[in-house]
Amino acid sequence: MSIKKLFLRAVVIAVGLGVGVAPGDVVAQGESTVATASTSNPQPATGFVAYFESTAPTALPGHSFLIILEVHSSKEIPNLNLEFVLPEGWNVQILGPCGETLPCPLPAYAGASQRIPLVFKIPNAAAGIYSISVKFLPFDQQETLKIKVWHCLEPIEVVRHWDVERGEIDLSREGRVTYERLLWAVAHLGQKIPYTCRSLQPTDIEALVTEWCGL
Repeated sequence: MSIKKLFLRAVVIAVGLGVGVAPGDVVAQGESTVATASTSNPQPATGFVAYFESTAPTALPGHSFLIILEVHSSKEIPNLNLEFVLPEGWNVQILGPCGETLPCPLPAYAGASQRIPLVFKIPNAAAGIYSISVKFLPFDQQETLKIKVWHCLEPIEVVRHWDVERGEIDLSREGRVTYERLLWAVAHLGQKIPYTCRSLQPTDIEALVTEWCGL
């Protein structure tokens, strides 16, 4: 039996004892998930299409938030410019493959999909759903990106993005379940971990283990 399956069995037995909702737990009101991006249909006149993909369903006030922009063009574009209309107090960075900040314009290659990381800096006072206009030049094509900002996330999302060494959440990178994050979550079973509105439940641990094992 593999180590992952042994770990899965041990955790399932451990959480099978059950942990109730901690007193004072509050469940965030409103939609549990909000589409954080609009998608466009291919434009016959330009052969250019753009999609947005979010790192989590909800961003946090005062934290950076990753959006992946995926573009596909039928022809090579030496200078693809992005123009953003941002809410007041927001900033955005375009990141390269090594995490460095890239200038605009960017090249787009014919017939190949390109993933461009966009990191939005969100003000401390932000709350609600924000619309961001993104214009793609030279096509004069415009898309709308919507980002929900709220003060808490589901515990599973926090675990996926938790920096165990720093003891802080990091929504500026793509989230995933790792062994270290899973151990951290198990150690906090039944507790309200940071940036959540409810305690970490046995069902959360089981879902995290299943995701980590790739089952």
